[in-house]
Amino acid sequence: MSWKPRFFNVMLLAGGLATLSAASGCYAHHHYYETSGGEVWVSSEEPYYERWEGETHREHRDYAQRNSDEQHDYWQWRKDHHDQDHR
Repeated sequence: MSWKPRFFNVMLLAGGLATLSAASGCYAHHHYYETSGGEVWVSSEEPYYERWEGETHREHRDYAQRNSDEQHDYWQWRKDHHDQDHR
């Protein structure tokens, strides 16, 4: 086997790994979560989440690191404050 097909295979594999790495980085950066209750978490949710942490006297933690009870509490608070968000 000549070096050209081998080189092509190595470059194809490297390109695939680079694409996977970039795609996984974008996912983490944009903070998209599908919760068990069907709510969708996107980066635009961050200001509301930080407000909820402050109003409920919680230390800052990433939403995904919270237990299911705290996540449920957040979404309940969010639904209760929905009207205020559209002013």
